[in-house]
Amino acid sequence: MTRYGVLLLTSMLSACTNISVPEGTPSESWRLVGKLGVRSPDYNGSAAVDWQQSIERYEISLTGALGVSVANIAGDQRLVQITRGDEPTRTLPTQALSEEIGYELPLAHLSYWVRGVPDPGYAATEHETGFDQAGWRIEYLGFEASMPRKIRFTRDATKLTLIVRNWEF
Repeated sequence: MTRYGVLLLTSMLSACTNISVPEGTPSESWRLVGKLGVRSPDYNGSAAVDWQQSIERYEISLTGALGVSVANIAGDQRLVQITRGDEPTRTLPTQALSEEIGYELPLAHLSYWVRGVPDPGYAATEHETGFDQAGWRIEYLGFEASMPRKIRFTRDATKLTLIVRNWEF
């Protein structure tokens, strides 16, 4: 996976920096295991995802083919630490990730969206398969036990698809 691809996946997944939990959603601590696909003008690829979220912190492990570690990401709403391969761990302000890859990703909203709800602090427009919020189209393409199993996030020419294999609360 290229450096750009790792940064794209890292930025997208570090969105769990928004730690408040909307009413009517599952527990404040959760874990999802699945696969993330990315299609953009500059990168196409995928990685396995293991995302553990608590009220104050998140830890995300991305692995590629044959279980090879692509990146480990940990942080809170202010800072994110990224470890890739043999590179030293880097600590960045959460907002700097979007600047590093050159465009905005839904960093403040994703912890809501993966659980099937809009971010309650922002206006959303519902449509048949989900909603539009913050310039993104969120489509829920599959559910199991009332939790999203397949989600597509689209903005302009960037399309992210998350397939959740397992939820834990």
